[in-house]
Amino acid sequence: MRKALSTTASGFVDLRGLVNLLGRAKIALAAAGQAGEDRDPCHLRPYDPEWPHQYLRLRDQLAAALGEVAVRIDHVGSTSVPGLTARPIIDVQVSVADLDAEEEYRPVLEALGYRLACRETSRRFFHRPHTAHVYVCAAGRAWEYDHLLFVAYLRAHPDRRDAYARLKQSLAAEYGTGSDLYHKLKSPFVYATIVHAEPWAG
Repeated sequence: MRKALSTTASGFVDLRGLVNLLGRAKIALAAAGQAGEDRDPCHLRPYDPEWPHQYLRLRDQLAAALGEVAVRIDHVGSTSVPGLTARPIIDVQVSVADLDAEEEYRPVLEALGYRLACRETSRRFFHRPHTAHVYVCAAGRAWEYDHLLFVAYLRAHPDRRDAYARLKQSLAAEYGTGSDLYHKLKSPFVYATIVHAEPWAG
């Protein structure tokens, strides 16, 4: 799909080009019986100044429970970017020294009500329905860096933030925020933003 996307003069993926691909993708998913599937009742909302405070309460709870296992804890995802439309679910990134040592953090997170939903080589994804997501990643590795870089760039570039909001709104209107397509079709935008943010970050 990335090859089919045009780019702007600045090298970013053209939002209109991406949205134009949605029609064909929707047809393909309809054939598989998946078009418009929404597994999450939380919909996009305007930015809420309460979100950072919700994150701080979650951070304090996680820090107290995990202790030294948590090398750092950060607010990531759309709720961490002032002015950005988002689902009212707080994304928290917990960096640990050894991602494979699940016995050090999984029981603690499960005791707090988080369920392990995805295990990948670069991260573990826990969620507490309709309230918070916790991404556990290895400290100092690419996943940690890219996740932090993306939201830092959006905070510093309102035009890019607003373009991301428009993309999310278009995808949500077509597929719902809980569908696989909603998440997958955001990926080219996220990837392009990270690539262009690297020189900016120095």
